[in-house]
Amino acid sequence: MQRFHTTKLFFGKYPYKILLARSDHVDDQQRYTGWTVHNACVFLADNNIEHRMYNQVRHGGKHKKRITINSSLFLRKKDDFEKCINLWRDWIQSVTSPFKDEHVSLLQDRTELIVRKTLLYKKYQYVVAFKREYKDDMSELSEWINDNLKISPKESATAKWYEYGWNPRLYLADENDLVLVKLTHGDRIRSITVVCTFDQLEQQSNQP
Repeated sequence: MQRFHTTKLFFGKYPYKILLARSDHVDDQQRYTGWTVHNACVFLADNNIEHRMYNQVRHGGKHKKRITINSSLFLRKKDDFEKCINLWRDWIQSVTSPFKDEHVSLLQDRTELIVRKTLLYKKYQYVVAFKREYKDDMSELSEWINDNLKISPKESATAKWYEYGWNPRLYLADENDLVLVKLTHGDRIRSITVVCTFDQLEQQSNQP
């Protein structure tokens, strides 16, 4: 079973993904046991598991006597993810989840994680994108940002603000500033991107 990590929510909602597959002869009665599409649907419904599932069924082999089923299962909760893994382990090809448990809340809070060698402009870990309608006046937001965040001087700035265009965005180096922006202007935020460097991932993976 292969394990992968995701930096986005699947369909904007699900942090977890399981790929399953099985291939059976049509005359084999064992093909009705364990993981099957029907058994999975019953189990997921009986346990009120929030999910999406997409299945592909192919008939092949001599005289089309073999049935191959591939399934992609997307899940909302970690407990359900682990429950399905334990139940259907023998048929699982791969699983995908966020790198760490705390990343789930970030992803679900309109946040996307990106992994790169360095921080943006070598210092900014957060990018806040704001909503902007046609001819929307951003002067009040700009004034608040300049009054409450350290935009300059360039060498010691902890924030960088791009007001113009259809995608105004604020770069932040300090998590406390991110929290302040979310509390003050959360209704205007379109999305949040968190940058994680490869070095940070290495440090996290070495932590107990």
